[in-house]
Amino acid sequence: MGGTQLEKSRARRAAASALVGGALEYYDFFLYSLAAAIVFPTLMFPTGTSAATGILLSLGTLGVGYVARPAGAVIFSHFGDKFGRKRILVLTIVLMGLSTFIIGFLPTYEQVGFLAPALLVVMRLFQGLSAGAETTGASTLTLESAPHGRRAFYTSFTQSGNSIGFVLANVAFLPIAALPHDLLFSWGWRIPFFASAIVVAVALIMRSKLEEAVIFIKEVVEEHKEVKIPLITALRRYPWGIIKVLLLTTSASIGTMLFTFGLAFATRPEFGIEISYTTMIWASIAGYGLNAIAQPFWGLLSDRIGRRPVIIFGSITSAAMTFAYFGAIVMHNIPMIFVSIVGAFSIFYAAVNAVSQTFSGELFDVRVRYSASAVGFNAGIVVVGFVPAIATAFVTRDNWLAAPIIVTITCIAAAFAALFSKETNKVPLEDLG
Repeated sequence: MGGTQLEKSRARRAAASALVGGALEYYDFFLYSLAAAIVFPTLMFPTGTSAATGILLSLGTLGVGYVARPAGAVIFSHFGDKFGRKRILVLTIVLMGLSTFIIGFLPTYEQVGFLAPALLVVMRLFQGLSAGAETTGASTLTLESAPHGRRAFYTSFTQSGNSIGFVLANVAFLPIAALPHDLLFSWGWRIPFFASAIVVAVALIMRSKLEEAVIFIKEVVEEHKEVKIPLITALRRYPWGIIKVLLLTTSASIGTMLFTFGLAFATRPEFGIEISYTTMIWASIAGYGLNAIAQPFWGLLSDRIGRRPVIIFGSITSAAMTFAYFGAIVMHNIPMIFVSIVGAFSIFYAAVNAVSQTFSGELFDVRVRYSASAVGFNAGIVVVGFVPAIATAFVTRDNWLAAPIIVTITCIAAAFAALFSKETNKVPLEDLG
């Protein structure tokens, strides 16, 4: 078990490229989330609106990016299934980097009126299109490059890369958030967006060294088994598989609730708690940083005992820990905020996140794997993207239980998706689907 040296070498290169590319891609994507919680409510929306309305509108633009993700998934995965994963992964990183870089130059509402939020929405749409193909594309390539018995381990590095991207975004924003108010809201917030130029350069180098998986070359390229429209074929052959991926993916709301809504809930004065930006960003860094470390271990465990028990266990325990997290925020209990965020996200949700892309990819055959998993994943992400805005409409300091209840509903959906699926960890890749 574990594969030949050549297989291990290919798997390591694919996993490394997925990790680095995902980190850089999601640096851009998560950077927007931080700005949406902290600066965009003030800078990009009418000054005559209430502060709460500004937050709601800003978090609504966050959701726009998630709405665009299914479109990106459909467009890019189609070509990825027909012509290869590598080319698409190069294209998506360029699209993400350029749109993020441009955000740094956008004028404010005070300068150009409604053109400011309109331009912000356009850039967020481009980010969403790119992100729609990123995770499933990198995961598909890594899964297909991994040796039998180590598929979840190697594929988990894609998700670890995404978590590292979040850490990078927070580290970049940390000194910016500590600036005096006037500097933060004038030019300071723009600096992390300008750093995307470096992101694009590094990612292009990594992506240019990728290789297509042997199974894709053999079954699609050499044997000409490609299908005309992969998504249509997937919808006909695997409708329940796509629905299972959607349900599993909604559990990712734990991330947007803890780190996007949670940041606004803890720091914005209208909620009446007002924990410092710096404290909450450090909590976010701890949560995602340890999550990135934990995921490969959950991947290894899944390769040994199966995908289903790991996903079910992680879903239930992570949902339970979100009650402690929001309770700690309301009580202004800083140590408990750190403990609960590590428990909820770094340890328990890491189990779900580490295995989710492997579980999803193993439901489909190589000819439609990218399309089917990308569409199911990003359809679920649409729900995830609007969860913070929904929570903003219902959650108050006195009604904070609504936040963990929302998370619990999505985690139960993920557990059911795993419960009613066949185990795949011992099945050869060519026999899947």
